Formats: sequence, C-alpha cells, structure tokens
Amino acid sequence: MAMTRKQRRTTMIVSALVVLGAAVGLVLYALEDTIVFFYTPSEVVEKKIQLGQRFRLGGLVADGSVNRAGSSSPPLRWGCRRTQSCLPMHRAQARPPRPT
Repeated sequence: MAMTRKQRRTTMIVSALVVLGAAVGLVLYALEDTIVFFYTPSEVVEKKIQLGQRFRLGGLVADGSVNRAGSSSPPLRWGCRRTQSCLPMHRAQARPPRPT
C-alpha cells in the first residue's frame, strides 16, 4: 500500500526532527566543559585550569583579601571563596572597561 502525501510529509518532518535533535545533542556533548558560565574556586583547583587560560570565576571576594600594589593601576591580588576554601587570585592587566 502506497503512502499518501500527508503520511510522506509527516514522515519527512519527523525524520528531520530526529536528525536535528541528534545534531543538537552531539554539539552539546562536545561543548560540555566550555558551556559553563562560571567555575567555582573548587572546580578551578579540580580541573587544573592552565595558566593564562581565560575563564569566569564565581564566588565571593574573601574579607580583607584585596591587595593593590601601591599605584592606582594593577597588579591586583585577592582571594575568592565559595564555601570554606579560599583561592588566591592575581590580575596583572588593567581591569576591562565596564559595559555601557
């Protein structure tokens, strides 16, 4: 028995959605580590993020940990904490401009 036009169209749409879903799943799987919005201090230590690699750090600045190096420009040192652990941080470049 031959399929009607409506059945063929429905089959094509369902097949396209399955292929699209598989493609999206593969892309999300490939971007698993890079799709993170920010890393916690403990994740930075666990993943051993390489020196010079850019990442966003989540957490709070530890009380009394901000240390400026004399002038109004960097370097700037501070400690970032999420729970009990405190991760020492250092920024050698000038702060980026604030978004307007």
